[in-house]
Amino acid sequence: MQNFKFFLYSFVMVIVVVSFFFSPDVARGEEDDESDPISLETIIEEAESGSANAQLLLGKMYFYGDAELEQDDEEAVAWFKAAAAQGLPTAQFNYGVCLETGRGVEKPDPDEALEWFMKAADQGFAEAQLNAAVGLEKRGKFGPALRYYVQLAKTDHSGALRKAATFFERGIGLQSPQPDLAFEYMYRAAVMGDVRAQVRLADYCQRGIGTNSDPQRMLEWLWLAAGNGDPEAQAKLGFCYQQGLVVARDLETAVKWLRKSAEAGYAPAQVALGNAFLDGEGVQKDTIEAMKWFQLAAKQEYGPAFFSLAVAHTIGRGVKKDMDRALRLYERSAELGYAPAAYNLGYLYEKGEGVSSNLKTAVKWYAKAAKNNDPNALHALGTLYLEGTGVGKDRNKAKSLLQRAAELGSIAAQQDLLTNFSEAQ
Repeated sequence: MQNFKFFLYSFVMVIVVVSFFFSPDVARGEEDDESDPISLETIIEEAESGSANAQLLLGKMYFYGDAELEQDDEEAVAWFKAAAAQGLPTAQFNYGVCLETGRGVEKPDPDEALEWFMKAADQGFAEAQLNAAVGLEKRGKFGPALRYYVQLAKTDHSGALRKAATFFERGIGLQSPQPDLAFEYMYRAAVMGDVRAQVRLADYCQRGIGTNSDPQRMLEWLWLAAGNGDPEAQAKLGFCYQQGLVVARDLETAVKWLRKSAEAGYAPAQVALGNAFLDGEGVQKDTIEAMKWFQLAAKQEYGPAFFSLAVAHTIGRGVKKDMDRALRLYERSAELGYAPAAYNLGYLYEKGEGVSSNLKTAVKWYAKAAKNNDPNALHALGTLYLEGTGVGKDRNKAKSLLQRAAELGSIAAQQDLLTNFSEAQ
């Protein structure tokens, strides 16, 4: 079994997922003609005679309380519905908004709203294309959602370009990923000045998605996005300086960018800045300041922040040593999906360090970390199966776990494979 390792530093490159919101308001469509105002009486007469444009206009007048009409949501909905039934896309969208929000109707009806958004979207109404795409995505209908994102992207809507790129990248709603299209769409959004797209494009350049891996281009896009105030880009730029990636290692510059990001509330930067204060890298060592940043990140339910606090309480670094609190913090971090926390719990329960030894509990936490491909947990779990400790002895399972750990870079696992599963045996 390998020596226990506390992972004091973890910088997670979080990709912030774009959020779209349904319009809380109805659209003022192109059907309006304010250059030639007409009387309210004429609008009512035309609407009652079946003019879809007049019905739409009258609906909006009731919706907003324009002209001589008092605001009346139910009247607005009635006229929107009448115009929508005649195929007017703006009216279809407005009626959908009312159904979605519950305004002027008995109760919200998101499903019927989506049907009307789709009707308007199919006629090229941009706002409806967005709402239709989001509604379909929420319902797991990814193929149709992508179709509407692509339609909206044709109007150079940066959010739709970015969203479609993500679908292409991951193969969502498709038979397989399409990295070339992902890069094309993300690039179009980035050059339009979409800061989030610039950060994602930097990731594409780093990982070689739809293009050759190009760290220098990655850095250029990060510089652009960081200069535009994006906290994730600032954090990643700080990480580049901290690790000497593409640029010369410069811990003080790293801290400058990490601080900008951390002060903007970006949890990964807050943890990274806390670690810088803990280790005195680029700043004067200050354990109190380190704990402050860890706690701020923990308030955002960020797993690595709980982990950093747990390590501090485990070894008494910057705080009083408190294993009971450390265990609670490790558990919270592990529950949030942070694999090193689950591994540390497994080790503590296996070895009985600060807690009563419990192999069954150790196996549980090792297995949880192994599911997230933590190489140390995979090696530890493989060793337990090899020895039959806390689990039934199973050489085949042990070999599989050790191979996975070795593929992820575990030297100890590679050595155990050679020792226990060489051809000579």
